[in-house]
Amino acid sequence: MNRTISLLSLIAATTCVVACGDDENGGDGGNTGGASSGGASSGGSAGDDGSGGSGNDSGSGSGGRMNSGECDLSRGDKEEAVIPQNPDMTLTSDKVWLLDGLTYVEEGSTLTIEPCTRIEGQPEGANGNSVLVVSRGAKIIAAGEPDAPILFTSWAEEGERRPGDWGGIVILGRAPNNQGSVNIEGLDPDPKYQHGGDDPDDDSGVIKYVRIEFPGVEIAPDNEINGITFGSVGRGTEVHHVMVSNALDDAFEWFGGTVNAHHLIAHNADDDMFDADQGYNGELHTLFGRLTRTDVDSRDPNGWECDNNSSNPDLEPVTNVTSSKVTLCGPGEGLATTSNGAVFRRGVTGTFTDQVFLGWHNGVSLRDPAGTAEEPRVLLTDSTFFENHVNVIGTVHDSSDPPLDPVEWFEFEERGNEVPDEPPFELSDCLAADGPGSAVTGSGLGAFKDEADWMQGLWVDWSVD
Repeated sequence: MNRTISLLSLIAATTCVVACGDDENGGDGGNTGGASSGGASSGGSAGDDGSGGSGNDSGSGSGGRMNSGECDLSRGDKEEAVIPQNPDMTLTSDKVWLLDGLTYVEEGSTLTIEPCTRIEGQPEGANGNSVLVVSRGAKIIAAGEPDAPILFTSWAEEGERRPGDWGGIVILGRAPNNQGSVNIEGLDPDPKYQHGGDDPDDDSGVIKYVRIEFPGVEIAPDNEINGITFGSVGRGTEVHHVMVSNALDDAFEWFGGTVNAHHLIAHNADDDMFDADQGYNGELHTLFGRLTRTDVDSRDPNGWECDNNSSNPDLEPVTNVTSSKVTLCGPGEGLATTSNGAVFRRGVTGTFTDQVFLGWHNGVSLRDPAGTAEEPRVLLTDSTFFENHVNVIGTVHDSSDPPLDPVEWFEFEERGNEVPDEPPFELSDCLAADGPGSAVTGSGLGAFKDEADWMQGLWVDWSVD
């Protein structure tokens, strides 16, 4: 397909979107269903997670789905349309939507995206890097379905897609953080890009059964846009079954806020898989991450990276992560830099249970301040470590007397953490090209403690280019 699009046709398409209104029943269902655009896993829908769905498997929506309920996420012969600025509208699945430059959803507006909709991030243009920003007081309703997900992907052809092809998604809210009303990382200083407030129940919408591929932009050193960034997003927001693949920086990052999330996948993040800081307080469960690449640019690619504040580790609200059922697979040998399954530092607090760390240089790196083994700032329990070069290290020099011993912290009073004599599965099972194998998903450990098949459906794709 010719990817050169005339300015006239883009303007015409955008004008039609704005002028013709939002016909949620639009399209004639004429596009044929089929596989996703890059080797998505096959099989039925994921199990019922109790959170419901959009209930539209009948295929009665727009033309991206057949009456049989099948979903075609490829470009096919669909019309292309540019997402306008302040898109207070519905993106229908009968079009391929182009995110061209920094696109901002203003306060009071709602961007709704139908299941089985494809959005392509364009390279840098007149409006800068292609980033979708949902501001404080705006909402995004991206309610996909297991086999009719919403896809944010690169503009490039399959086989030519790379991390950083487009910017990513930024959601800003009015929940608390420990910085006040501040500008989000990765965007120019501007009041409209600020986040923070005093409403822990703030609602930024719904993000479920969404796949985000090849995002991330480095604005300057240590100032990047992630796959999906949550800035002070409140717990009124629904986030689950989201996969971020091949991000140039972190896959998921939470800057403050109270939003809870579950059933998340981080595949080949160039930096951290899951990053929480600036006073984030929330629950994150059923997470899977893996790094199959050894050519990452990060100085320290990590599974978890959790901080509070470097200059004042007790700054309130203190970052507090409650996490359970997590499997994080490192790259094993061949990575030029030091990798960590988890970094806990700068005063972070939290409870981490049923974690599995394998394939890392360090399973856990525990840093200042850490409390004591009896009363640690971070409690790690019932977790499994194997195939790491070192399972736990520490650079703890806080005021404890004696300073906390990381090994003692790990083993204290038999908290259930173990290094099994026989690994329950191999690292190669976790890093397989078509996704983790049955030895991993059937292990009953970490992300698969209670569910072996939650990563099925078109919302999951293990492509690398």
